[in-house]
Amino acid sequence: MENKFRAGICLNPHPQKRHKGGEDACAVTSNLISVADGVGGWVESGIDPAIFSRKLCANIEKAGLAADEVELMKPVQIMIDAVKNNKETGSSTCVICTLDKVAPVIYTANLGDSGYMLLRKSGQDLDMLFRSKEQQHSFNFPY
Repeated sequence: MENKFRAGICLNPHPQKRHKGGEDACAVTSNLISVADGVGGWVESGIDPAIFSRKLCANIEKAGLAADEVELMKPVQIMIDAVKNNKETGSSTCVICTLDKVAPVIYTANLGDSGYMLLRKSGQDLDMLFRSKEQQHSFNFPY
């Protein structure tokens, strides 16, 4: 039996950014989930932050679809390669979670002031198993 995510996506942009679909992006495959939050400060330089984050997630999704079991164990490398292949101007936070196809193991990478939590259902409640740490110099200034 192969492990797979059962997931969907729904982006809900800020009302002031809804007309252009927001600045965030995501990628979902059967063994990878990724979310990128485009850095809004680029607007001040006349650059649409959405273009970078969307290209980043497109690159991540492409890598996830082509990945074998060993590559899925390296979400940091998937992120590095996706950035290297992104020729757009901009920057973004990024979270990637990959699921091993056989073993009950997930691998994660997190860059910037976004984060993630691993939750497990316990009766009617959700127990937090893990929470990543935000990586930022200060508010709205991620590493």
